[in-house]
Amino acid sequence: MKNRKKISASRQAPVFPLALLVAGFWLLFAPARSMHALRLHAAAALPLPADTVAPAEETEKTYKIVEMAPQYPGGEAALLRDIGANLKYPASAIEQKIEGTVVLRFLIGKDGKVGKVVVLRSLNKECDQAAVDAVKKLRKFYPGIKNDKRVAVWFTVPVRFALK
Repeated sequence: MKNRKKISASRQAPVFPLALLVAGFWLLFAPARSMHALRLHAAAALPLPADTVAPAEETEKTYKIVEMAPQYPGGEAALLRDIGANLKYPASAIEQKIEGTVVLRFLIGKDGKVGKVVVLRSLNKECDQAAVDAVKKLRKFYPGIKNDKRVAVWFTVPVRFALK
């Protein structure tokens, strides 16, 4: 142990930038994890509140992360636009001047249809139901792909209620 030479800090320093460079190239060229796929799964990474009960298992196998995420026709902008168009702000929430965000998790089936919808973060009962109804009215998605097969995928989306 006494014969071991100590490596100076100046000789250790180049390792950290090299590690960042390798990690950057991995993110850039990883086949199943393109930056687009990472951005799409950012919403799925929302933490669950402590009082949330996980939904019962469906009859078919469901996924949170897949090789190709479900796509809404027209992209994310069209998804948010259609949710906004379908959303009916409850009269009671308008009277009480309630504003906030409801976070929903919903299942996109193998056929692209919206299935089960679960409220992850609640605002109030009326707003929660209005958000669920708006998501259930969405058009069919292009389904998620895993191992070259269409699969059912959980998708998370925030629905914002704001008075003008």
